[in-house]
Amino acid sequence: MKEKEHILIVCNTVYQIMVATQLRSTFFRAENVHIVVSDHMNNSATIAENIKESGYFDNVIYVRNKKLVLKQGCRFYKLRRLLNQARETIMNLRIIKKQINTKLYSQLCVSNISIFTILLFFLLSRKREIRLSIFEDGFVTYCNSFKKTDQASLFHRILNRRGMLGAAKQMFLFNPELLEWRFEGEITAIPKFSRNNSEIKTILNRIFQFERIKDDFSKVKYLFLEESFFADGFQVDDVAIVQAIVAKTSPNEVLVKLHPRNSINRFTPLGINTNSSLEIPWELIILNQDISRLTLITISSSAALTPFLIFNIPVKSISLLKLLPQKPGNMSGDLGIFMQKIYNLHPDIFLSPKTEEEFFNLLK
Repeated sequence: MKEKEHILIVCNTVYQIMVATQLRSTFFRAENVHIVVSDHMNNSATIAENIKESGYFDNVIYVRNKKLVLKQGCRFYKLRRLLNQARETIMNLRIIKKQINTKLYSQLCVSNISIFTILLFFLLSRKREIRLSIFEDGFVTYCNSFKKTDQASLFHRILNRRGMLGAAKQMFLFNPELLEWRFEGEITAIPKFSRNNSEIKTILNRIFQFERIKDDFSKVKYLFLEESFFADGFQVDDVAIVQAIVAKTSPNEVLVKLHPRNSINRFTPLGINTNSSLEIPWELIILNQDISRLTLITISSSAALTPFLIFNIPVKSISLLKLLPQKPGNMSGDLGIFMQKIYNLHPDIFLSPKTEEEFFNLLK
């Protein structure tokens, strides 16, 4: 009888936990799977405890390694950045040596290339031969900038001259055909989530406490997906856009799904309906509620593409990115280009009007 392989999966976001659970239920079902949950996400300690209580993974390791983010332009930025990296490296080394048995694992699965994952892979590979796998973290994994980030880091060149991606043997992606950069290892398609899979639904509902939800997205006609522009300091008049949509339709037909990183609700004081359960992942809502009749409206949120790309549910989506004279944040780079590529591939589902008149005609 084949001995069980010990696999370690590192998760920094709720989306990564959902993907890790899908990997566990498919490719790693017969293996001994441990999951690292970091404090990078909201309610991380509760989520880690819920995963532990679910018993779906063989071990849950909760780590507090959230790094301090320095703002560009602050005094002595470069020096403070180097000192911060040194402090972060020492902290992560201590966490790994204290909490993780580096002799145990034969496979490591990560989404993010960070000081923590680089050090973890380095220490694991010193003890035994280790298989490194990359699993997707949304659309950013598919873009060329993901590979460039790996190549740019000083830590990558010092600890592993090939970089993390050069050392990786396998990639797990929901849509391998969309990968824009060349990966030398094996690429494996992750089975898409199914609303009929009661096992996955039960486990994820328990992990994220879905019973707390107070919103029914199936009862509205238009769902506007707010983005983190406000929290990130970008000037995008999304409130005025929603007001115009409400004026052209009806207040009861429109719901705004708030972005969890925006600390201020700018819509409710204007009489615009918003969701109230901010902690429930969008992917979990899709898994539980029928959103097939919705029309999703967004400036550039990748959440508008999620129903189709990881659930195979063809929900109509309208992107307003082309209406903006200046593209906000990383939408001016390859992520924006990648999203537009998806829109162009499926013009019957994803719509991208060039004028306000065209947009409001689509609503009619």
